[in-house]
Amino acid sequence: MEKRRSKSLVSLLIQYAVSLLFSVFISLFATSVFIILAMNSGFVLPANTAEYEVKQSIKNLRQAGSFDPSRITPLCDYAVFSKDGDVIETNLEGYSLDDAKNYYQYGINGAKRFHEQVILNEETCVLQYGFNTFYSKEILNKYLPDFQIICGIGTILCVLVLFIIITIYYGKKIKKHLLPLTQSVEQLAKGDLEKPFEGSSIREFDEVMQSMNQLRSALKDSMIEKWQMEQDRRVQTAALVHDIKTPITVISGNAELLAESARTDEQIICSNVIVKNALLAESYIEKLRQLSMSEDLITYKKEIVDGNSFINEIRKSAAEICKIRRINLKFKATELASIYIDREAILRCVINIVENACRFTKEEDSITISIKENTPYLQILVEDAGPGFTKEALKHAMDLFYTENGNRNPEGHSGIGLAYSKKVALLHGGRLVLSNSDEGHGIVLLEIKTNK
Repeated sequence: MEKRRSKSLVSLLIQYAVSLLFSVFISLFATSVFIILAMNSGFVLPANTAEYEVKQSIKNLRQAGSFDPSRITPLCDYAVFSKDGDVIETNLEGYSLDDAKNYYQYGINGAKRFHEQVILNEETCVLQYGFNTFYSKEILNKYLPDFQIICGIGTILCVLVLFIIITIYYGKKIKKHLLPLTQSVEQLAKGDLEKPFEGSSIREFDEVMQSMNQLRSALKDSMIEKWQMEQDRRVQTAALVHDIKTPITVISGNAELLAESARTDEQIICSNVIVKNALLAESYIEKLRQLSMSEDLITYKKEIVDGNSFINEIRKSAAEICKIRRINLKFKATELASIYIDREAILRCVINIVENACRFTKEEDSITISIKENTPYLQILVEDAGPGFTKEALKHAMDLFYTENGNRNPEGHSGIGLAYSKKVALLHGGRLVLSNSDEGHGIVLLEIKTNK
């Protein structure tokens, strides 16, 4: 395919300016042709007609020997002065009369008015005229604007119309050249990074298109890299799920054997707790598998749950975790009506958050759980007694597999709990917020919508 020749935007603007100047020339030329045609048809008189008629009027007055207004042609005005300089008779007034007097006294014409004079006996008649284009019909001179004014207005209107037409034409032309740029932006917005952007025939626009093509290529490479990372993450998740199943099965089987051979009530209780949590861990593994999928494939089952019963369930689960960790639990909760949530998913989120809090809290210290309703949200706040989140953790702690190589990673956990909790919160129309208290301890806020 033949490569289109590009031109500079400056050259296009120069063409626009030249077109405007040409439109002015065309307008002036059209006006000149109109004036010539009007004169040739006898519709208007030449501009020097008044000068010719003044000479004829002077000739008529000299033949009469005295002043007679009937011998003066219509295209000139007059003022008759006495020997003493007084105005005897005139059809002038205002500045026109002043110009006639000035000519009588000093022989000087005005800026737009010209004069001739003739001496009759002891009177002097000053005739005044101008180089104007008059209509051939006197009635038209009386009621229509000056022909020069009409021509001037016509010229301006002609220039204005041509200016609008030329501007619209070049506006469409520039818009046409901008179309590939607009299409490229739309293509980027749709996420189509495969097809290269089309070029324009304007050099400056092509430079922008070239930069956008570089951006498209960079975005494409970034998306491929991100996709590869996502695939790696899924492989890691699948491997982690597979590896966890084996020890969970062993723990569960041995716990059941211990429960069967237990001789004291305390042993039976501990064995049952191990079995219960092993089964809970298995359900976590299933959720972890779902977490590695697309959000659209994750299934949640929302239902109406008794609020106070749900609070007691959170209290009981948290107490078990704190007991094993030898950590004190401070629990605050208000009365709660029925709520519409995925009970199992939210409970799992709270347990994840509590386990994180316990990991960063020393034995015999306390964690605090506060639950309150702020319609239409349910707010669950967990505060530990640890060193708090670092700046990096506040940004990335909710990323899947994120682990901080600092003071909040005492047990080498895999960085799954908060990522899972964040996703569940979002799917419940809420959010997960990490912060630090005034004392420097870590705070996690789980906020979810509880209405239908």
